[in-house]
Amino acid sequence: MFAARGAAPFLLAYGSRDAKPAAYPIATLVPGYSGEETLELKRAQIGTIQTTEQRPLGGEAALHERVDWKRWTLWGSLVLGVAALGWMALRLGRQMTKPDNATTAARADPTRNG
Repeated sequence: MFAARGAAPFLLAYGSRDAKPAAYPIATLVPGYSGEETLELKRAQIGTIQTTEQRPLGGEAALHERVDWKRWTLWGSLVLGVAALGWMALRLGRQMTKPDNATTAARADPTRNG
């Protein structure tokens, strides 16, 4: 449904990556409509100005892919978290394989008790 507001000619714009789906009830698009009466709708037609020219409305910058900072931040924090966990596991593994100082001293001097 196309709600014509304002003066003609109208421009049909499409393809915005920032556009959110909008499913409005017809009562919000057609003032005074309650659903009980029959609705006489006109079909949109192309007028005398016909053009197949496509032009970017947002300029040249709208054609380029934007950097998704949320995605990069999420992946960066996940990689840093995995690296930190790997570093902690490596340190813990090294500590577990390192011989204890008291055990090492007792092995070095068997005549010493304690």
